[in-house]
Amino acid sequence: PCQVHSMDFDDTWHPATHPSGAVLPALLALAETLNTRTSGLELLLAFNVGVEVQGRLMRFSKEAHNIPKRFHPPAVVGIMGSAAASAKLLGLEVPQCREALAIAASYAGAPMANAATQTKPLHIGNATRRGLEAAYLSLLGLEGNRQILDMDSGFGAFYTDYTPDRLPNVSSYRWILEDQDVA
Repeated sequence: PCQVHSMDFDDTWHPATHPSGAVLPALLALAETLNTRTSGLELLLAFNVGVEVQGRLMRFSKEAHNIPKRFHPPAVVGIMGSAAASAKLLGLEVPQCREALAIAASYAGAPMANAATQTKPLHIGNATRRGLEAAYLSLLGLEGNRQILDMDSGFGAFYTDYTPDRLPNVSSYRWILEDQDVA
C-alpha cells in the first residue's frame, strides 16, 4: 500500500479518500495465511465491506465530505475499512466485528500536515496493518467501547460535525459502490 500511495497511483473517490489502499493489501495478506482457501466471492465481499464502511463513515460528516483540515482520511476511515474487511474475511461474529472497529478507532488518525511529506505513505500502510491487527485482537477477545462509532468522544473526535445515521434495513440497503464513481 505504501508504494502505491506515495506516488498517488491509488484510487480516489469523493468524499476524498483512497478506499482500496488500506483494504486490499490487508485482505491479500490475510487470505494467504488462512487455513482454508479464500474464494473470489469471499474476497470481493470482504473488500466491498471495507470500502462500504469507509464511505458510510465519511458521509456522516460534511467536514469529511470535503478534504478535512485536521486528519488524513486514509488514516481515519481507511483503518476502519481494513478492520471491517479483515473481520469479514475472518468470519467474525457481529460482536467481534464491533470490537474490531472499536480497537481500530484507537489506532486511527494522522495529521493532514504530514499528507504532503514523505510520511504520507505511512498513513495508509499503518491503516492496513492496524486494521488487520484490530480484527485479530478482537478474535482473541480484546474489547473496546462498543459505542465508539456513536460518540463525540469516539469516532466523532475526528470530525467536528460527525453525525452517524442508522443504516437502512437490509431489504432496502444500497451499497455505496452502486452509486459511487471511483477514479
